[in-house]
Amino acid sequence: MLSTTTLTRRRLLTVAGVAAVLAAAPGCSGQKPQNVSGVVTLNGKPLTSGVVRFHGTGDRMATANIQPDGTFVATDVMPGEVKVAVTESLIAAGGARATPNAAKSQGLSAPEQPKRVAIPPKYKDVNTSNLNYTITPSMANLEIALQS
Repeated sequence: MLSTTTLTRRRLLTVAGVAAVLAAAPGCSGQKPQNVSGVVTLNGKPLTSGVVRFHGTGDRMATANIQPDGTFVATDVMPGEVKVAVTESLIAAGGARATPNAAKSQGLSAPEQPKRVAIPPKYKDVNTSNLNYTITPSMANLEIALQS
């Protein structure tokens, strides 16, 4: 027969083991990825191209292309605290690679090129951008305001 002390230790180890498994299991919190839409501005005007990168906990990342009117839609962003970076893109609006020569060689008109805007270097890295947000399921529109 096992002593009371041994049984208590086994119970504590079992409880600790179950807690560790539950804490490590992704998605057990009931949080689901969501879409986040919004607009990116530079000095009060819509940014016409680029990429928004959302860096969440657990190395989760989501990205979105910025459209010529400054809007974006990011999918699979986990609710909670995120850091954001904004970088230049080589992809034109609509997902086509911005290569006019490739379109000409295929007998097509060149894809519409968004006006390329230089993004201040500090916004290109989540550690220097100071763009920190709390993503919630009820978030309707996220405005990301950059200043040069």
